Amino acid sequence: MTHFDRLLWLFLWGAILISAASKAGAHGDYHDVVRKLTPLIKAEPENTAFRYQLAAAHVEHDEWELALAECDRIEQIAPGRHQLGYFRGRSLVTAQRWREALVPLDEFIKFDPSHQEALVWRARVYLYLKDMAKAAADYRKALEQSRNPEFHTEFAKALAEQNLADQSVTALQHALKLNPDDPAILECLVACATTAKDDAAAIAAIDRLIVTWPRPEPWMLRRAKLLAAANRNDEALVAWNALSRRLMQLPNLDRAQPFLVEIEAETNAALGLKVSKPVVAPPAPAGSK
Repeated sequence: MTHFDRLLWLFLWGAILISAASKAGAHGDYHDVVRKLTPLIKAEPENTAFRYQLAAAHVEHDEWELALAECDRIEQIAPGRHQLGYFRGRSLVTAQRWREALVPLDEFIKFDPSHQEALVWRARVYLYLKDMAKAAADYRKALEQSRNPEFHTEFAKALAEQNLADQSVTALQHALKLNPDDPAILECLVACATTAKDDAAAIAAIDRLIVTWPRPEPWMLRRAKLLAAANRNDEALVAWNALSRRLMQLPNLDRAQPFLVEIEAETNAALGLKVSKPVVAPPAPAGSK
């Protein structure tokens, strides 16, 4: 396995795990759903609507063997009544049976060409098969109107892995139109724009993170360092001074946090200033006024 193959495998499996983790709430309900459906299916074993719900629960919980078995039962009871290609394809991807997954996903997408999740799961298969053109086509179609930040950042990272960081920047800028100020998309945009050496896009994303992030100081630091690395020295000096003022205005207890102490040290070094340690008064004795 080449270094590129290892990177691609780690990216793909990471995407699948993230997709599973994003449904943690649904996973928490999984056993409740199974407990609810089991007696109903026992009472009406030919009721494919109940079995379809059970198959869906297995899929969402990544119980791929159970999902495939339930799909087989549904098809035996009522051939062709339910579209099961998405369930089968997704389960086969989870099982790492990549090529097998293409057949049911293809059939399902013919039935429902705009199904976003089916398109994304097929895109993951194409990525594994190293067919970036088809993967990108599926991602783009899925993401035209999708507000799922996970899918947008996944596509951008896939492009970046293929040394297409400039395209990843364009994709993420489109994502921001659908998901304004989404932190995950903005963070990914900073990383991809930096890789693409698109300083304007990186700084624009950092500026939004500075405004929206609970603690803006790390992003203010990133902005100053990016400007300095680009030899935009006058702008970098303005950024360093703004960060210094921000730090000096913080309460001493805040400034004493280790990550802020490090940021202050970097800021002072960039400005040629002496490091000033915040004075933190000890807590007042109990009962004192």
